[in-house]
Amino acid sequence: MKEEMEEGKFAEDGMYVRSYDAHATHDRWLEDVAERDIKKARRAKRKAEKREQERVKEEKKSIDEITTDGTSATGKAGMEKKLLEYLLPSETVLEALARLGREKKKKEAKLKKKTKAEDTSMHGSTKEESKPVVPQVSDIDRITTLASALMAEDPEIYSNTYEGILRSVRRSGIVPQDWKPPVARYEYRWATTDGGKQNEQTVYGPFEAQELDQWYKATFFGIAGEKIRLRKVGNEEWEEWDDIFP
Repeated sequence: MKEEMEEGKFAEDGMYVRSYDAHATHDRWLEDVAERDIKKARRAKRKAEKREQERVKEEKKSIDEITTDGTSATGKAGMEKKLLEYLLPSETVLEALARLGREKKKKEAKLKKKTKAEDTSMHGSTKEESKPVVPQVSDIDRITTLASALMAEDPEIYSNTYEGILRSVRRSGIVPQDWKPPVARYEYRWATTDGGKQNEQTVYGPFEAQELDQWYKATFFGIAGEKIRLRKVGNEEWEEWDDIFP
């Protein structure tokens, strides 16, 4: 009788009305599943928020960086001056981002191909643990951060050209009227030893691209620059010749 009352009740006309939901017992496990999903979503959200905080921190750091010639990159003129370091003559900010985007895709495709080849060659053997990848701020991130910060005072910054930004910097008075942006400089090291004479840990430079190109054409770095690894001054990652000069 007690069980019957728990599973239903008698109506006024004396009829027994069953209120027990047989499916409820079987559906209780769903509550645990839902709770697990919620906890999982919360953890993912916290991780995403942490990554976003790190990204914002790196972006702020990129704005506060010192320019190549040692002056501060803060303030409108300072940020424009910093921005010029990533643009080519006659190039707009948007065109610079497109150029760097193409280069990035090319590098990613090359890296994917290289990784696939390494995985194939290691098939059947014990795979070494991969080293944790240290996130780095790319030139695309730096340009985007600087341009976004400048939009408050210059809504057309993304369509501004190298020459237009240069004129603005000169008008600001923080540089002489004949000032020219510093030219990108690069360092190199040998990719492999050559009879023990060349140390792959020794870093040479910095050199301008024009000077390196002369040595490249003279095959000093190999037929296709394969004997060395390069990096732009200020960057930590070493890259192959055609990654820097596609």
